[in-house]
This record gives sequence, C-alpha cells and structure tokens, in this order.
Amino acid sequence: MHRTLTTSTPRLLECLVTLSDDDYPLISNSAHYAITVFSQCYDSDRSDVRLSSLLEGRVHSLCSALPRLMRQNNDQRKVATLQLLSGYLQLLKSRVEALTHSHAHLSRLIIALVQVLYVIY
Repeated sequence: MHRTLTTSTPRLLECLVTLSDDDYPLISNSAHYAITVFSQCYDSDRSDVRLSSLLEGRVHSLCSALPRLMRQNNDQRKVATLQLLSGYLQLLKSRVEALTHSHAHLSRLIIALVQVLYVIY
C-alpha cells in the first residue's frame, strides 16, 4: 500500500465493511471479496501495522464514540453505526478473543454497549 494512501485506509475499510452488509447479494459479495483482497495486499505490505491491528483500533474508536452517536436523533445512522461495529467484529473473527483480553478494549466495548441499551430503553 502506498504511504500516501495510509490516511485513507480506515475510511476505505469502513466503506467496504458497510457494503459487506448490503441487502443485495452482488454488492455484499463484491465487498467481501474486496475486503479479502484488501487484507492480502495490506498484510503483505512492508507496513508495521497489520489489518487486524487497524480493525482493533477502529473498534476501539467506534466504542469510544458509540454513546455519543446513539444519542443522535437519526435512527438510520444509529443502525448503520451498530452494523459497522458488528462488521468490524466479524472481520476480526478469532482476534475478538484477544481483543477482549485487553482490559481497555473490553471495558470500552462493555460500557458502550450498556450505554446503547440505556439509550434504547
């Protein structure tokens, strides 16, 4: 991956994860394929950061912002945010366990989810 595109990487990943949950199978399957290719290219690069580390960082950031995002009036945005979090966690697969071993990550995730439940009910 080109160094000049590294700042765009999280946004690209967010778009692909969002599209991977699309209702249309063609779009969803294309996004899953793009994520696979992106993962292979990203991890084969000489970068010090693996895709799983980037995903973990995105989960951490999203969990930090989740309570604020859930207080918005836009229900469609709330659902999209929760789907994005779910998509990140699905991509992490076996790394989710490692993520939950980190006290900081687990704490943020639990607090964010409890606050989401509080806002919903």
